Amino acid sequence: IRYNFKSRKGIITQIVTKETDIYIHGETTKFISKQSAGSDGDDIIYNKNGIFTTCDNPEPHFGIYSNKQKIIPNKLIIIGPSIVKIKGIPTPPFMLPFGFFPISKDRSSGLIFPRNYDFDPRYGFGLREIGYYFPINDFLDLKVLTDIWFKGSLRILTAGNYNKKYKYNGNFSLEYSYLKERIPNDYRTITKRPLRLSWRHAQAQTAHPYRSFSGDVNISTGSFDRVVFQDARNRLNSQLRSNLTYNYQFPNSPFSLIATFNHDQNLNTGIINIYRNRIPNES
Repeated sequence: IRYNFKSRKGIITQIVTKETDIYIHGETTKFISKQSAGSDGDDIIYNKNGIFTTCDNPEPHFGIYSNKQKIIPNKLIIIGPSIVKIKGIPTPPFMLPFGFFPISKDRSSGLIFPRNYDFDPRYGFGLREIGYYFPINDFLDLKVLTDIWFKGSLRILTAGNYNKKYKYNGNFSLEYSYLKERIPNDYRTITKRPLRLSWRHAQAQTAHPYRSFSGDVNISTGSFDRVVFQDARNRLNSQLRSNLTYNYQFPNSPFSLIATFNHDQNLNTGIINIYRNRIPNES
């Protein structure tokens, strides 16, 4: 490391910088203090032959490599021409002419980096959960994620959370997959397009004196969990269930009304049962 105390600039070789959950490796790094001339009030880091990744291994298993990087701590990463590498192997489909990646610690829009690379014998190598996060407002946020496998398969997930204090809270997700699987010893491929919808809603007890609504919805097509995931919990799951419940207590009366909607889906047989009940009740 070399640092000039008068100009407040320094040169460092083979350094790793951590910003939020991102590790930034630099072969040669130039540091400019925010107190030096030309810094525009920010600390600035310039990297040559660098990689940024969420992998905490000293030799990252995957990451985005570029010749030039500019990092403004807690604000932004700017990169020139870059390419994704897995185990040091370039992946030509994932080349970028340039990129801007927010790294603010505050609740703000920004890129979501993959936690690890993935290998599936059916779909090949891939990256899971690359995407973008959107804080819509104080009550709602949204993220869009994608899994990409190098044999042409992908999964897209849109998920969000909402919370209105003293009223209600919940979350939702919609997932779609396009999966291409080659038949062994054959030139043909099987294409699957499974879909999954999940929604959970809970109403606060203080939201309304007479009525309440809650629900938990889980619906999928094409045995989604079994064809998309490899872990035992998802692959061995054989049943999906949903329920919606509405309860109304008539004011100044011993009577109440309960309406329910239930769904169960057998993933082994594909049979779906739907139940609907409307129950008057005397308290």
